[in-house]
Amino acid sequence: MAVEASDKRPLQILLCTPCSRGFVRQEYSACLLTQFFNHPDRLANQQRYQLAIYQIKGYSGLGKDRGVLASYALRHRFDKIFFVDDDMEWRWDQCKTLFDSDKPIIAGVAPLKQFPAPMNFTPLDEDKDCFELDSGIRTFEGMLRLVAKYGNVAEVPVKAIGTAFMVIDTKVLYKMVELGAEPFKYMDYQSNKEVKCWDFFPSGPLNGDYYGEDFGFCFKAKEAGFPIYMNAGVHVNHIGAHTYRVDGKLY
Repeated sequence: MAVEASDKRPLQILLCTPCSRGFVRQEYSACLLTQFFNHPDRLANQQRYQLAIYQIKGYSGLGKDRGVLASYALRHRFDKIFFVDDDMEWRWDQCKTLFDSDKPIIAGVAPLKQFPAPMNFTPLDEDKDCFELDSGIRTFEGMLRLVAKYGNVAEVPVKAIGTAFMVIDTKVLYKMVELGAEPFKYMDYQSNKEVKCWDFFPSGPLNGDYYGEDFGFCFKAKEAGFPIYMNAGVHVNHIGAHTYRVDGKLY
């Protein structure tokens, strides 16, 4: 079931990008202009989606940056947060697919910047068999087997997935605050005032490994009672020395 904006109030969606290097890729900028703000279908649906954007330069680590962005969305009462990393390439229809999902946490699939490029998610323990033919590597072919296991539906539950192209309902964050998310202070450059933020994206050691801030968010969200979903039909490109695609091809 898709989320429907009311006749009186469109969905308030904040696109959030932590600019860890202090700049964004030109492909990201092109998508922002042609797909997010000026796409004809988006312009025709201005009563359905009210969009804003908030970017920050590196603060004190990617996890804290994401926390600052998410906390801004709470203070300004947005309905959904749309994380897009500064080196992603995407289309408007992919944004809309995630916006219209009824899943509180839903993400598109992005390849990591290596070759061969694994996907940026970890399957549930009971679904690891889908990747046994690939020595446990999260390949495109393994993802297709995973989708087939769930009856060829696009939205599939996962253990964790990267925040490179993710939509989060702010009710998830409100619940995490209620359950004791760790607060911290941030000097907001817009208001020139110190504001309260929450560390929704922790990172650290786990079972002899180290997890990043995006997986840390997924673990905390699941503790708060929210499952994590990926849309296996939403494939975004990862821009580096090459354009890394979900199908494993480089450009």
